[in-house]
Amino acid sequence: GATVDLATREGVSIIIKGLRDSIDLAEEENQAYANYEASGIDTMYVRAGIAGRISSSMVRDFIYYNKPIDKYVPGPVLKLINEYHK
Repeated sequence: GATVDLATREGVSIIIKGLRDSIDLAEEENQAYANYEASGIDTMYVRAGIAGRISSSMVRDFIYYNKPIDKYVPGPVLKLINEYHK
């Protein structure tokens, strides 16, 4: 895929991915296997921690119900969202 193509061009030997939960792990393992078979590039995972409990669906629901989202999105993202929803 595009990620492996870019990684190969850039001389990358490991792709680092963030995981929120076991569902992410299952999906990413399939992609990591395909990437490794296609290019020899391995994948390393990093646990998302508390940020892993935040989903875009949750943030959209909070916006829809006019609830604060400042604890869940970075400042620049919050600024863009606030500008969009004026």
